Amino acid sequence: MRISSLALSFGFFAFGTPSALAKNNLKLEKRLGASPSSATRSLESRIIGGSNASLDDYKYIAYLSVVGRNEFKCTAELIAPNVVLAAAHCLSIGGVADSSKWDQIQVGFGAVKGTASDENTYSVKNVVIHPSYVNREPYNNDIALLFLEDCVDPDTAVPVEIDTNPVNKSDTFKVAGFGYTSVNGSPSTTLKELSLSLGRQDYCNALFAEDNAEGKIICLGVSAGSTVCTGDSGGPMVGSDGSKIQGISSSIITVNGKGCDAESTVAIYVLLSYYWDDFI
Repeated sequence: MRISSLALSFGFFAFGTPSALAKNNLKLEKRLGASPSSATRSLESRIIGGSNASLDDYKYIAYLSVVGRNEFKCTAELIAPNVVLAAAHCLSIGGVADSSKWDQIQVGFGAVKGTASDENTYSVKNVVIHPSYVNREPYNNDIALLFLEDCVDPDTAVPVEIDTNPVNKSDTFKVAGFGYTSVNGSPSTTLKELSLSLGRQDYCNALFAEDNAEGKIICLGVSAGSTVCTGDSGGPMVGSDGSKIQGISSSIITVNGKGCDAESTVAIYVLLSYYWDDFI
């Protein structure tokens, strides 16, 4: 197998430029039994093979949409009455990272409706993207905070607590999102969830050795019939009891040119405990 690219969890976008960590032609054949290849990061992440989630278990869940772009969706979380946690690349890919475009961002709760007239939809007054995030491969520090114009009605959504302790990598984690439910499908209007555990560390370390060692990310194992994919970017990763959020979805490493439909690969989740003191 060969690692051919990294895919951001918004959609199927392949980048022509190899990852800086790959230094062009990253040779993996000795370790992975493959021919030389470049490693890049692309944009995919949705839940395939999951089950319908109860919104009672995800009272904090949110989705991001952009006015005039019906095809654009990302998943997010309410972490304070007027603060939403999201993947930074969602803002860049959505074309709304610049302050002049913030009024185009819609944040909805409870279901994917994406209409400005929806009483569960809120506007954004300020966005803070992690200062070390750069919108090019490998897209490290893929995390952002959105400050809403108004506090969310507690009858609509309730902020989730962030787990500030390092994760136990031997745990099984639940992930959720509003992303596609099939490779060639469309975003789900029903929240989906999936249980995942630690994935192949050789794949993970081929692109994220330093971040993995520092506890900035975790690589969870996914496969063609059981994975996150387009639309799940920013979606939560929670522990077995589901009471605290531990990470958010960022990307998928594609293998042999396949991401969500790869036989076996890893999904990258940003770990929030690392960012608690200096960003969140």
